[in-house]
Amino acid sequence: MAGAGSLSAKNMLGEYGVYCDSKMFAIVADDEFFIKPTETGRTWISKLGAPQEAPPYPQAKSYFLISGELWDEREWLG
Repeated sequence: MAGAGSLSAKNMLGEYGVYCDSKMFAIVADDEFFIKPTETGRTWISKLGAPQEAPPYPQAKSYFLISGELWDEREWLG
C-alpha cells in the first residue's frame, strides 16, 4: 500500500483509523481490518469472491471486512 500515498493511523477510542494522504479509508477494530466500501474496492475484492461486509463497531455502516490471511499479501494489497 506504500505506493498509494502517505499512510498513517490514528487512535480512535480504542480502534484505529487508517489514512492515505489524510483521508480515512479503513478501520482496524477488534483485530479486524475494515475497508470503506467503494465500487472500485468491490470490484477488486470480488476477484477473490463476494466481499464480506460487516460494521466495524455497533451502529456503524458496513465496511468490507478483509480476511486476516490477506493482510500480508503484498501483491493483493498493492
